[in-house]
Amino acid sequence: MIESVYISERLYGINMNYYTDKSPLRIRHLTCCALFGSIYVFGIWLYLKMNETLTPKRIKEIPVFSQNAWDDESYRIEQDLNERFSLEDIMLTQCTDALLAADPGQSKIELNGDRLIYVGDTILFNVFLFDGYGKKKYVGGDHLRARLFNDSIKAYTNGHITDHRNGTYTVQLDAIWSGVTHLEVELLYTREVIAAMLRLRRDWHFRDVRAIFTRFNISESTHCNSDDLTLKDDTGYSSLCNLFYWNSTMPWFCVKPKYRNLSCTDLSFYTHNWLGYVKTLNRCELRLANRKLFTIGKIISITIYSTSRSKRQASFDLQTTPCTKYSRKKLWVLKNSTGYFYNGTWILRHCKGELKSVGECLRNTTLYFWGDSTLRQWLYYFQSHYLFLGCTIIYPEGKGFFKRIQAYCKQYNLLLIYIPHNIPAAAARDSNTNITFANTLPDQLNCSKSTGKRILVIHLYAHIQLQSIKFFIANMLSVRRYLEQLKDCVFRIFIKLPHTHREERYETWTIRQPDYIGFLYTFIIREVLHGLRQKVIPLNNRDATIATKNKDLHPNTMLVSAMVETFLNYICDDRRERH
Repeated sequence: MIESVYISERLYGINMNYYTDKSPLRIRHLTCCALFGSIYVFGIWLYLKMNETLTPKRIKEIPVFSQNAWDDESYRIEQDLNERFSLEDIMLTQCTDALLAADPGQSKIELNGDRLIYVGDTILFNVFLFDGYGKKKYVGGDHLRARLFNDSIKAYTNGHITDHRNGTYTVQLDAIWSGVTHLEVELLYTREVIAAMLRLRRDWHFRDVRAIFTRFNISESTHCNSDDLTLKDDTGYSSLCNLFYWNSTMPWFCVKPKYRNLSCTDLSFYTHNWLGYVKTLNRCELRLANRKLFTIGKIISITIYSTSRSKRQASFDLQTTPCTKYSRKKLWVLKNSTGYFYNGTWILRHCKGELKSVGECLRNTTLYFWGDSTLRQWLYYFQSHYLFLGCTIIYPEGKGFFKRIQAYCKQYNLLLIYIPHNIPAAAARDSNTNITFANTLPDQLNCSKSTGKRILVIHLYAHIQLQSIKFFIANMLSVRRYLEQLKDCVFRIFIKLPHTHREERYETWTIRQPDYIGFLYTFIIREVLHGLRQKVIPLNNRDATIATKNKDLHPNTMLVSAMVETFLNYICDDRRERH
């Protein structure tokens, strides 16, 4: 031992007595050195780890692209959209006199025919639009919606409206239940308001969105846009942060911070300023957009007679084909109403749905809800209304609007996961915005890991409905690319189509959230996913929300129940089957 110490001292110049001395002073000294050394090493590791996290991952197999990457297909869909809805004709309407627009107070509604109405009959009404001067309109393009309802039995159904393009409309409704029923037809948006809405999405589309870049005590805000060319033209800056690698699913760009110590990786959060959204509207358009009267004439009362005491509901609605066996291609082109409320319960009209063993149906399943807060409602609904599932909410990243949420139902080995969709997702005020939106959809689903049966539900409408139509098309084309990658990974893929709503929280909200845009986006979704109709199942919730005259972006519990149970009916078939 003495010889080895001597050799060490001679070769390395180390005083081994210092390290072999066991005095309390030497021990404390060595302990402090080891502690500070560990802290130093940990600090280096933490710095490298954070730098790795904050740096966007380069995904080699997915090229960088701008919104113009799919110009050919995007142009084709835009042209089809314009032709289908006559958008170019509508956009020619420049409002100058509000009294020249269709006026619900002056317009009329008449029953087509004079006969008794029985359960199972089709009811037809003619609507004639007049302007504020009492003169008949001879042009179409106004947005109407109709419904039959009986609040006493919580019965509601929507109507189908045909625009004859000459100021007249036909409303078609089915007499589904007996008794005194009420008809309401609304002139929700005039063609002048629709024209203003389309122009805003073409000319403005999120020009007041700003990104905040922060490092230590330094902070700087810059403008963002989904179109890199528009952003360069608006700001005059050519140096941009291409956030596609963070955003993954959607093209998104922000002006690069000018401060030399800030980089694109210092993205902190986003902020929106809605003040500029209605600046281009003239007085006439603002007046029509904020008009309070929607109902045409008065609410009409109709007596519907039952064919017998035992038939108070239409017998043709008692379907025998299970929803799981119903043609998926037909779901994309359904023209009649998908269902109606009776006693507060949503009853499907095109297929048979009757849920009894949800737990057994979803055993060993992972449900992914990828989208906005309306899908987050679904996760909470599962947890609060299907109590027998025994789901426990988990917040793996902490609570926050743009955080993942999980609910584990141990008894059935069921996992529910809510994943916020990528930016732009309204104002993302989160210190870890860049981390929140860093992963691609396949990354989130982790297809390489065996987790049992995967089911994916998508809803991307609410946060980006103010964007340009071109952006929404580019967004959906990008989503399609991801869904093509997931075809063999996911058991079922659903896309929730836009539901109707009319929020009135702000003075200009009616122009900002027109129900009409949902029709256009539904058309775009159908066109983009045409080649995936056998794999992707559409969820039509518009009928239910029109029937109940829904106003809120976040539907009430009765509507969420109808949406969730419709979704489950496409999964659960044999109630005795165990998965």
